[in-house]
Amino acid sequence: MCLALVMGVEGLLRIPAVVDRLPPYEPTLWHMPIIQAKIDYLKTYQARRGVDVLFIGNSTVQAGISPTLFDQIRGQEGSFNAAIEGLPPTGMVVFVRIFARYSAPQVAIYGLTPQDLNSNSPWAQDVTERVKRSPLALAQARYGWRGVLYAFLLKHSAFFRYRWVLHQLLLRGGASIPVPEPYFDERGYDALTQRLSDVPPTQRGRFVNRAGVLNYDPHGEQLESLKAIIKYYRAQDIQLILVNMPLADDYMQNFDSPEDYEQYMAVLQQVAQEQDVPLWDLADPSAGFTFGDDLFADFNHLNEDGAALLTQMLARRYQAWLDTQLAQDLPSP
Repeated sequence: MCLALVMGVEGLLRIPAVVDRLPPYEPTLWHMPIIQAKIDYLKTYQARRGVDVLFIGNSTVQAGISPTLFDQIRGQEGSFNAAIEGLPPTGMVVFVRIFARYSAPQVAIYGLTPQDLNSNSPWAQDVTERVKRSPLALAQARYGWRGVLYAFLLKHSAFFRYRWVLHQLLLRGGASIPVPEPYFDERGYDALTQRLSDVPPTQRGRFVNRAGVLNYDPHGEQLESLKAIIKYYRAQDIQLILVNMPLADDYMQNFDSPEDYEQYMAVLQQVAQEQDVPLWDLADPSAGFTFGDDLFADFNHLNEDGAALLTQMLARRYQAWLDTQLAQDLPSP
């Protein structure tokens, strides 16, 4: 009887008139439904223009780098912001494989902050667990045996594709599942308008978030995942560049100890040197500018003015690096 029920549902879900009345299944299969919009935008931009520079990271990158401005400065279109909110290296190691399915960049620029390397972060552990329970993330990345199995089931079983949708419809009494509207633009950038400088010191407590740097330890699974990402891009012949993103001064109160940030930078510099990948510290005042509260939306997200400044710095640094690479490739006279 169970087999007959499954086969009956399989047949029903293969009828176009039935499927057309159902919500799309993709958003329900990610760890966050908004991810489908980011993937769709990436696929569209790749088909329309092609991606040569891909920005990856978490929400600090999503709000911190404008592909449109980056391309205006370098005089060439082709960059896309593929950053995903809350994604640590243990999750990014899955998504770099997904991005590679839908784009073919020559360069990937990975923006990092201290929380990315903290293997004791409960926030990072939670996000990673949700990513690795996401059928579509594992399937599209072909990540592990479950990824291969999920890819097979999604291709051949309509019931498997839609069972999360059907479950939610049952829970909601037949009402459609709301799909969130993208808060980023069609090139993946999230422009924030608020200013930290407008927030009185007595009200800034709402921006304190210690989970990302709690019991700080930049060794362990996050660091190993970063090394795996470096190895993956090298195997794909894609140049990876690491960028240290700026933080507001008040962010530093999240750390258990002032030495935690120094420990993060030391480990980041070490892995860049050992793995022979460029590391650009755009938070260092010697890079050209100090980011004040007027350029932040909160303690770790730049607002649109801050993003404009950082993007300009990044584009100029990228162009200088590219010119150096081209000069090195020229034959000797």
